[in-house]
Amino acid sequence: MSRSGIKEVFIMSNNQKIQMSLVSENKYSATLESLPSVLSIFVIDNDNRTNILTKYFEPEPPKSEPPKSFYLSQNFPNPFNSRTVFLLDLPEPSHVNISIYNLLGQKVKTLVDRYFSQFVKDFRIVWDGTDDYGRELPSGVYFCKLETPKYRTVRKVVLVR
Repeated sequence: MSRSGIKEVFIMSNNQKIQMSLVSENKYSATLESLPSVLSIFVIDNDNRTNILTKYFEPEPPKSEPPKSFYLSQNFPNPFNSRTVFLLDLPEPSHVNISIYNLLGQKVKTLVDRYFSQFVKDFRIVWDGTDDYGRELPSGVYFCKLETPKYRTVRKVVLVR
């Protein structure tokens, strides 16, 4: 950063801005309700220059055996209003892309686009009914598509505002 000092520090996670507060010289703090799979910390100096740190968190290793197959659960609840949850199983390390599409086949939201370095069981993925720009999508039918190099599936999702 520059010598002009820090103007603002905040976290972006799940399209939500969480302001960080100054605790002591060059130390900032914020409280998150839960640990997301990815978050970015933004530091803006008084010259409006921005530094960004993005951190990916691996899920805790499951205490059980790896799942036998790739799997994306049907979302619950379905239909939903404010948020819905999918559960993901990966039997092996893999790159995963999970995206939401409208009835026209247009991608409106990327929920996950990352490499998992280990198997996962019941990894929670939350969708709040917004698009990639944080705008609320209208009521309707959407499709959640899971793609890995070895597996693809689609789930029908109903959003009711």
